[in-house]
Amino acid sequence: MNQIVKEVLKDILVDDKIFVPENLTRVKLDVGTSINAPNSEYWLSSDNDVCVFGFEPNPFNVEFVKKGGNIWPIHLNTDRIGKTFFLVECALSSGEPRYSDFYCTEGDSGTSSMFKPSYFGVAKKIEVPTITLKNFFDLFPWDRFEYIEHLKIDAQSADFDIIKGAEEYLKEKVFYLSVETNTGDQYQNTETPLEMKKYIEDCGFNCNLWQSNGNFSNKKFEHLWDKIETKFLEPN
Repeated sequence: MNQIVKEVLKDILVDDKIFVPENLTRVKLDVGTSINAPNSEYWLSSDNDVCVFGFEPNPFNVEFVKKGGNIWPIHLNTDRIGKTFFLVECALSSGEPRYSDFYCTEGDSGTSSMFKPSYFGVAKKIEVPTITLKNFFDLFPWDRFEYIEHLKIDAQSADFDIIKGAEEYLKEKVFYLSVETNTGDQYQNTETPLEMKKYIEDCGFNCNLWQSNGNFSNKKFEHLWDKIETKFLEPN
């Protein structure tokens, strides 16, 4: 196992496999939790059989999620940590595992990004461990789960890179996908939202919504669309 992958995932590995408690039968991924992990809390407060893995590279956001706080209407109940919610402290992207530059922004730390902001103030530039969804999925207990029920990505201009980093798992193992379609000119990164949409659709997904956020259902699991309720907390 790659050493960066091993270090990033060490707290959720048992016998080199991602640990999911036996009593939890559904899994969702929250990529980009910000400081309050609202989607995670929304999912976990709605159902008692769900396990959520949250991914967050900003150390300030990580500390805030772990400590808890109520400055936002919806925030993670810290009692869930280590039981139904597991925080992975890293960035996700495509390519080989590595350490990447990360820009921690001033004010709203939820605007922090792997890409240099165009006009947000930068509190500090750091290096963060960076892996791919494929690295995570390679170690996932697929003998217990047919699919990831929901993959939500909100990564401040890095969404397409993260999607590509899932490789074949996106087509084969993701039931429902939510992404941020674009961030305008907020970051010094050339975004190609229509290319991202086409990529997702070419992986076998039906587009349900394409506005500031995009929501997609995997056609491979079309026979289950009416049986599984997909929940997504739309940003304000």
